[in-house]
Amino acid sequence: LYPAGSPRSRKRPMPARKKKLRRKKNAQTGGTEEPQTSRINTYTHPDYGFVFSYPDGFRVGRFSEGGGEIVLVQGQESKLGFQIFIVPYEEKQALSKELILKSAPDMKIVNERTISLWDGNVEALSFESENGSFGTTKEIWFVNEGTLYQITAPIDFDGELEKIMEIWRFI
Repeated sequence: LYPAGSPRSRKRPMPARKKKLRRKKNAQTGGTEEPQTSRINTYTHPDYGFVFSYPDGFRVGRFSEGGGEIVLVQGQESKLGFQIFIVPYEEKQALSKELILKSAPDMKIVNERTISLWDGNVEALSFESENGSFGTTKEIWFVNEGTLYQITAPIDFDGELEKIMEIWRFI
């Protein structure tokens, strides 16, 4: 699962914890106003054909690494975010904890569970792991049309990551 030089073999600084934004009370209407950073941007991958939304104030970058590609989504001010490692996947077996540990025996996988994405069209393995420089991470791994997607975020970003995955689509 990990090609030589993949991001698992390198340590990357992981973004810091995001502060929760409170909605402001509108004095004239009595309602609430969305915080400025609640605006949503959309990213469409030009080669793999997936789309997801992400908060305003974040930026998206792409670069090649370890026989695959990394899409890095990171807050400009909060330094919070996640990364997606994308690599060809030729295994015929379903993705599982056992299969991952076969190729990365030292990887920590806890609280694993299989989840259905996009109305049950794709099954993913969701789990927590550890990384020396990231600390505890939330991982969501899945295979779509011969490609493995390894999504990694700091555990504090778990709630935001779930929202992003609800919106993620292949077009």
